[in-house]
This record gives sequence, C-alpha cells and structure tokens, in this order.
Amino acid sequence: MVTKNPDKSKEIRDSIETWYNSWRENTDTYNEFNQFAWGNQWMEDEVKVFNDYKKIPMTMNKIAPLLNHLIGKQRQNTPSIECIPDETVPVETAEVREALVKDITFESNAKVVYQTGFQCSSSGGYGAWYVDTEYEDEFSFNQVIRIREGKIPTRFFFDPSAIESCKTDGMFSGYYTRMSRKKFAAIYTKEIEVDVPAGNLENRQVFDDEDSITIINYYERKYKTINLYKLSNNREIDQDDFKKLERINVDDTEMLMDKGELVTIVDERKAPRYKVIRHVYAGEYELEKEEFPSQQLPVIFVDQDSFYDKKGCQVIRPFIKDA
Repeated sequence: MVTKNPDKSKEIRDSIETWYNSWRENTDTYNEFNQFAWGNQWMEDEVKVFNDYKKIPMTMNKIAPLLNHLIGKQRQNTPSIECIPDETVPVETAEVREALVKDITFESNAKVVYQTGFQCSSSGGYGAWYVDTEYEDEFSFNQVIRIREGKIPTRFFFDPSAIESCKTDGMFSGYYTRMSRKKFAAIYTKEIEVDVPAGNLENRQVFDDEDSITIINYYERKYKTINLYKLSNNREIDQDDFKKLERINVDDTEMLMDKGELVTIVDERKAPRYKVIRHVYAGEYELEKEEFPSQQLPVIFVDQDSFYDKKGCQVIRPFIKDA
C-alpha cells in the first residue's frame, strides 16, 4: 500500500547524501575516464581553443582497443560461482545447493552481469550489481532469486562506513532507477503521480522531470543481538532453539533435555544479527516496503584497484589511469 512518509523520505535522502558527499571526486573520475575511453578525449575548453584558432581537434584513440582486448579476455574466461562444501556437509546437500546456484546464475544470465561490472570498473574505476527477487511467473506467489547488472554505477550508493571491499556490510545501500510518468500513473494512480514534483537531480545522474520520475531503491540494514548457548553435549544453539528445549526436574533441580540427553549450559554470549528492509520511494511516497531475506546488503560494489588516502577516503583507480 502506498503511503506518504516525508520523515522517512528525508532520512533516506540524508543517508544517500553522505555517500555522494564522500564520493563526489570518484564520481567525477568515473565520468571523466569513461568518457575518455569510449567517447570524446578532448575537454570542452580544449575544443573551444581549437575552434578559436579554426583548428580541428584530432583524436587517435589507443585506449579503447586496449580495453576491448582486456574485456574480451575476461568475457572468454568469466568466473562462475562454485559450491565447495566442508567436511560436515553431506554430499547430497552440496549437490542440491550447487544445482540451485547454477539455476539462479543461468536464469539471471549472471555472466553478462559480471562482465558489465568488469567493464565499468576497468574503464571508470568501479562497477556495481545487485541481488533481487521476483515472482516465478505472473500467476505465482513463489519468489526466485535473480542477479541484476548495474549498467550505470554512478546511480548506485553505499554506506561510506562499510569495511568490506564489496560494501555489503554497511548499514544502507541502493540505487536509482527512472520510470516514465505515464507508467508510474498506471501503476500508482494519477493522483500520486501529479504529487511527485518535477526537479533536477543532475548531480545524481538521474532526473525528476516532466517525462519521468526517479525511483529510489533503498536497502536498510538493522542491527540486533541474540543469545547463543553452548551445551554440555557440545551443541551450540540460539535463543529460539533454547526456548524449545524440554525442561525436567531432577532432584528438585531443573535440567535441560536435548535430543533425549540431559545437558547443562557450558557457556553463553551475545551474537550480532541483522535484518535488511527494502524501501522503494518516489518523492515523499513510500511505494513498497518489505523485509529482504538476507543479513547482508544485496548491492555489490565492484572495485578495480582503489586505495585509501591519508584521510581514510577511498580513491578509485581505473585500469587506464596510468595509460
């Protein structure tokens, strides 16, 4: 059900703003090097100087063939996900999981997703892709996992405090998409469509204008703790399973029964757990809200060869940086 939630909308936009403020120089680097590799290698002010002197700016692009060769090599040897079980996992379970992963990657055309991420990171310094869910078909309630490509990484955002290189351990991430106002009105009604104002979001590489509306897909990761228990039979269980244990009295002392065996608590500790909430917003309207079935954020950052400067800021390095 669509609801208007200006407070949450502002909270989401403020979070996203922290990413773009910290990533502004990297965004400029991505656009500059991507344009240099695949588009025009002359800056506007340089072209103007040539025009003033009635000269033609000549271009001999040797970067694009190099990148094409590199990307072609990767496409011929695109990696795939493999399931490698440890000794405790039955062979049958490993085979089922491996078949499931192969089915997901095949139906998602995952090789193209990985290839797009590699191409963006090679030419611009970073890429992105994400894990999504969709209904099996238009008549089903069953949802299936799909892997989606990110063709324009500058439309993706992440938590600047994330530590992992893929940034799935942050507290938020997401991406922008665009939808025509005609389609938006058909899905969410004309009344809501006209209430989403036109505006310019050029610094985000997307627009709210007279023809289209920007949709924010925002994943929020929430933290909580649970109790873990180690039992005298060396089994480790969480608080939910602990509550299910049978209690019996032995010599006026309450004992725990685990699978027909009397046990005691040897140790206990607090353990972190997360849940991910997916929000979809247009303007101040919350179009969708649901729990995403994961403890990690589903939006993946693809790094080329970045480093961290003395201020602790991440600096991207496209493959052609030193060309």
